[in-house]
Amino acid sequence: MNDASSLRTSWTSTQTAGNRAWKNTCSNTGKAASEAVAAAAAVADATDAASRFRCLLLGALGRAGLIAAFVLAQCVVTPAYAQPADVEPVADDEPPVDDEPPVDDEPPADETEPPADDADLDEDFDETLDDEPVRTNVSGDAEVRESVYLDSDHTTISTTSADVTFSPGETGVTFRAGYLADIVSSASVDVVSAATGRFEELRNQGTGGIGLERGKWQADLGYVFSDENDWTSHTGSAGIGRDFFERNTNISAGYVFVHNRVFRADDDNFRDRMITHAGNVALTQVLGKKTNFRVAGFVGHNAGFQSSPYRYVPIGIVPGHEADPAGACLFAESCPLERHPRLRVRTAVQGTLVHYVGRKRDASIRAAYRVYGDSWEVVSHTATLAYTVDFAKHWQFRARSRTYFQDAAYFYRERYDVPLRYVSVDRELSLFIHQLTGAKLTFKSGLLTRFDDIRIDLKADVFYFHFFNFVRLPSRLGGVVEAGLRLMF
Repeated sequence: MNDASSLRTSWTSTQTAGNRAWKNTCSNTGKAASEAVAAAAAVADATDAASRFRCLLLGALGRAGLIAAFVLAQCVVTPAYAQPADVEPVADDEPPVDDEPPVDDEPPADETEPPADDADLDEDFDETLDDEPVRTNVSGDAEVRESVYLDSDHTTISTTSADVTFSPGETGVTFRAGYLADIVSSASVDVVSAATGRFEELRNQGTGGIGLERGKWQADLGYVFSDENDWTSHTGSAGIGRDFFERNTNISAGYVFVHNRVFRADDDNFRDRMITHAGNVALTQVLGKKTNFRVAGFVGHNAGFQSSPYRYVPIGIVPGHEADPAGACLFAESCPLERHPRLRVRTAVQGTLVHYVGRKRDASIRAAYRVYGDSWEVVSHTATLAYTVDFAKHWQFRARSRTYFQDAAYFYRERYDVPLRYVSVDRELSLFIHQLTGAKLTFKSGLLTRFDDIRIDLKADVFYFHFFNFVRLPSRLGGVVEAGLRLMF
């Protein structure tokens, strides 16, 4: 288990300060399905029928609550007389923050449009009407999403999320809040090898934050709380950025703090924690009328429990027997709990280039490359290529491909003949390659009565993992289907 999920989420908050100059470029938002599977394999056994029923019931109630909150937000946040904002909110942008290949990578919906000068928001607002209530120019958006993840390792993840962002008047202040619920059902090789059957689990996550823009300066504060049966996480983040050279350049920096508490289901004697400090700096540059470039650097420090409280590592073979082909503890001389170093320092650098093409139709090509390294000697490379085009008045299409490759951690072995200080059967620390290909179709309504835009999208990704030295699972094939509805006001 690790804190990658919390850190990815908090990274969004630290990047908001630099988004104004980057609003027409790419967004590299990671929702790493591979990480979700690794986390799924490290949870408690909840196979009895009552536990399954409770998980499904809580998930259904959570979905009903999301829909009710979504409708209520529209009634409260968007009064009938609200005036639309001059500039629509910008999607957050962040690089991946660890060695695991992200599965999701969302560009802003307006990525096909070339860069343009930011509009001034200093227009006078008349609040002197005596016969009418004071009219507040509220802008923002509300979004609900549903996704389903399936893979050949017998894991299914259903995710529901809702997010609201709004800015009251021309204050330059933006508030945001969100909720996410995961229902995980898995019988992966990690679960089976730990002598556990299929389990089902519910994870809840809440987010909140505030952003501020004053002239050429941007600032942001965020908080994330995540809870599941054996893991609780608190994340705080802060970011600051500034535009230079007529807003053609933006420099931003951010800091993230994560406090994780780790438990073991049905074991009151197991308690541990992990603390993360992370920072980033980014430079965004407009290179021309049709080209933007961004380079970002990341460094993170993890201290504490960073292995799984459920995985056991077979060491040696009892004389007269052969090793279990499934990599389990059968006929092993010993089988201790997985042990990882309690300190991990991570670094990453990513460059992204967006070029706007097309004469008759707005379109863009986005290319990105990322290199990562850490103190566990894991080195990874990620290359991404995407093409986005507005092929009709209200329709946008995006195709993308990502290739990821990483080396194994220095202490990882496919099999251990003798005990070592650190032992692991975590496939995310092995030598592997990952390929993802997908497409996304978006409908954009344009201005409709009280809404600036209504956007409906459907996305599908197919991925493949090949593990070169993980005996329990040589490969994994899967896919993610996701749908979203976004109301912009």
